[in-house]
Amino acid sequence: MSLTQAQRVRDSRGAPEFVFNPRLGETYHETLDLKGNPSVDRDWYETKFKATGEPYRFTVAHWCATEARFRNHLRKIKPSDAATLIPLENMLVRITQQDVVYRRYLVPEHRAFVPDFGVYMKVQTPSGDQEYRAISRQLVLFCVERRKAWRMLQSKAGIGNREYQAQRAILADVDAGKISKEELFERGVELLNNAMQSLQASDRHNPTSQPPMRASN
Repeated sequence: MSLTQAQRVRDSRGAPEFVFNPRLGETYHETLDLKGNPSVDRDWYETKFKATGEPYRFTVAHWCATEARFRNHLRKIKPSDAATLIPLENMLVRITQQDVVYRRYLVPEHRAFVPDFGVYMKVQTPSGDQEYRAISRQLVLFCVERRKAWRMLQSKAGIGNREYQAQRAILADVDAGKISKEELFERGVELLNNAMQSLQASDRHNPTSQPPMRASN
């Protein structure tokens, strides 16, 4: 299982793969290559549940669900219980590493508040079935930290991440009162996807405004 787990932690952004070749140039954009990672220009790799074909994003928390050492950070729950919790994807739209640094994730009134075992995700069992897990606050923060590390690695490799740009724009509007917390909580993922589509449309009309991109192959 060591090879399988190594692939999973790479795909989850837990330990991204990269090649640094200083012979290719004198900038990080030229010398750093991330093509060994899936979905190289996105926050997370998207895959599908075998049982249902439903797409989901493979975060570092999903990798943790395959490692027994993290079992205290995951609790099996019923689908009906999940309806009262926060989906992990929604929670990750609300929070940044700066919210962690300044401990806003502990403030119940703040958009970045992370209730302990108040966030859930769907996981795939070894048999291919789909189950629900409530996850600890620490596991959510682990996702946030690994996402920032991955975004910084992307930027060094010259890869523009529109997901990061979209999240920054959304949270700036929330913090300025242009978008309510209630709307963020209800439609966070939808808002993120809409903002990304707007960025892509803007880039098509203004090619010079696109972030520096490096080919992923």
